[in-house]
Amino acid sequence: MTQIEENNVLILKKSLKLVKRLIISQMNGTFIDMCPVTTLSKNNQLQ
Repeated sequence: MTQIEENNVLILKKSLKLVKRLIISQMNGTFIDMCPVTTLSKNNQLQ
């Protein structure tokens, strides 16, 4: 591979990592939003 190709691969890998982080943070955000609901429903089932 040429130097330019290697640089392109590195850039691609970095951008993929960023996208993964974004998706994970988005999922964590929705997960946190859903957590109070699940804990509430669990408490109701226990009673």
